[in-house]
This record gives sequence, structure tokens and C-alpha cells, in this order.
Amino acid sequence: VEAPIKIFTLKIYWSPQYWEYVEKFGDACPLDKFGTECSEGLMAQLNIDKEKVQSCMETSYREKLMAEERHKAWSPRAVQINGWRYSGILDAELVTHAVCAGFTDSPPDCAALLKPRDPFQPFESTNDGISMSTLTILEVGLMLLIIAAGMLYARSLKKELRTSVREEVMLEVQAQYSRMG
Repeated sequence: VEAPIKIFTLKIYWSPQYWEYVEKFGDACPLDKFGTECSEGLMAQLNIDKEKVQSCMETSYREKLMAEERHKAWSPRAVQINGWRYSGILDAELVTHAVCAGFTDSPPDCAALLKPRDPFQPFESTNDGISMSTLTILEVGLMLLIIAAGMLYARSLKKELRTSVREEVMLEVQAQYSRMG
């Protein structure tokens, strides 16, 4: 049901509302809430007229799905941009250029994505992962923990060996005393 809803929402509400719907759908309708009710709730939240979408679906549902079936991708790594098949290398930067080139009025996101980066400026990552210093501290801490565990194991092994040797010596001495007496 969701694929036709997206197709007909795109037909009626060409750009902003459609892309907002597609962007928010994954978060608003996870697999445990997935369905018509969730989809209609999201449409109401985004001011998308669900009656228009439903009417469009009822009048041209088969036609749109047949068109989708006729115009399927020719390979698993295919990209179709504005009805044209993109046959270049599937590099993020090249595909971004191809997508942004398809707009007559380029959105601000395209300008930000295509802005050349100064190679002399350090790369500012927006990744919220751990820093290199934290990683180094964790590695050193882990190594110290492994060394301490190894030393404790060696110490307990040495103690166990001493106890074992002492018991064997005591048994041997007792065996010799019993033979003498």
C-alpha cells in the first residue's frame, strides 16, 4: 500500500510536501506501526489531503503500477534521475551533481552539497563517534587490563605449582618414612 501512496502523493504534491513525507515516513511509521493508519496520520500532520491521494489512487492505481513495472531499473545498481537513466560511476559526488543538474531552480541543499571543499582546511566531521584521544585511552586501558589479568594468572599459576610440588614432596617423604619404619 505504501508504494502507491508515495507515487500518488508525488503526483499531487510535487516537491516539498512529498519529500517531507518520504523523509519523515521511516521515523513516524516504523515496522511495528506500519500501515494505512500511520500513513494517513503522517499525511494529516504534513497537511497532505488524504482524500486527494485516495481519489488519485482509485482512478489511476493500475495505470501507475503498470508504468512502474514497464520502467523498472535495468540493473541492481541503477539510478534513474528525472526519467533518465544515469549510467555513470555510482560515486556519491557524481550522482549528487547529476541530481542537482536536473533542477531548473537548484535548491539550497544542492549548493551546500556541491560547494568545493578547501583541501588545506581540516575536515570537520559531524560524526558523533568517539575521538581519537578517547580511543587511544581506551586501547591503553584495555592493554593494561590484559597485562594485569596475565600477571594475576601467572601469579596464581605459580602459587598452584608451588602447592602441588610441596604436596608431592610431602607425600614422597611420608612414603620413604613408612618404608623405613
